[in-house]
Amino acid sequence: MASCLQAWHATVAQHHPQGAVILSVDPDVASTAPSSAPLDPMASRLQAWHASLALRHPQGAVILGIDPDVSGAVAVLLVNSESTQGEERGVDGDCGRELEHGRGMEGWSRMVRAEDGVGEGHAAVYGQIHDVPFELTSVGTSSRKRHSAQAIAALLHQLPPAPTRLAYLEHARPFPSDGKQGWYGSGFGFGVWMGVLAGSGFEITPVPSVRWKAAIRSQAPVDFTSKEDSRQLALALFPSLASFLKRKKDHGRAEALLIATYGTSLWVPVGEEGKKTRRRRKPAANDAVTSESGEDGIAVKADDCIAA
Repeated sequence: MASCLQAWHATVAQHHPQGAVILSVDPDVASTAPSSAPLDPMASRLQAWHASLALRHPQGAVILGIDPDVSGAVAVLLVNSESTQGEERGVDGDCGRELEHGRGMEGWSRMVRAEDGVGEGHAAVYGQIHDVPFELTSVGTSSRKRHSAQAIAALLHQLPPAPTRLAYLEHARPFPSDGKQGWYGSGFGFGVWMGVLAGSGFEITPVPSVRWKAAIRSQAPVDFTSKEDSRQLALALFPSLASFLKRKKDHGRAEALLIATYGTSLWVPVGEEGKKTRRRRKPAANDAVTSESGEDGIAVKADDCIAA
């Protein structure tokens, strides 16, 4: 073995008389990975979601997730490329330069941070959450909370300008037990949001509540059956937004945030859970059928048609 080493040494010196740096690389990533627990599947999904937002909105975007109830909230996602100047990001130049150096972001939190696997040079996704603005309106002898269209418009006007402005608005179904005032309030709030968003230049996508909840329920790593589960899931996904979600009554804020993540494809859409398809009954021989002419609308028996 010693003679082999001497021969190898002489050969290397003969081939590289001026000196050389020689590397031997094992391309298998697993060979250099630490022997620790595998990457959390939800963490890898968040990284992929973050990268997809940067690819879909290279010039920047403002994306809203909205729980439209008067006790709900609006979550704002700001996609901001850190590899370009502020004027090219879809935000104004001064704001862009401040974002580049981490300034001018009071009230905003970076949703996926460098320690979560997103390095420098990637787009940054910032988030903040606002409660739905409301005003008190007299209804009979009492007063009720109603959405304030002026305050909602002012809130949207304060958001950074961006070439892409998307809004994912939950379309909930009122329960029969909500009563007339509940039905009216739900429809009133949904209409106010639709009108103000359209007037503010947002592209609106209504999201049925049963669909986004079914998608998260089937894919979330934790139980997702109650409003408190919504808050706990949002805290687990985005700990940097914990200041917005620290109270139990902040479940409306959490749901607005989850609606935004559903609209931006963090969750794979699924069909409406529990919805059954009814099979149409074949007509019996004695069922009434409508005249083919369609002019008189006379219903006749099938037996009469056969006899005719």
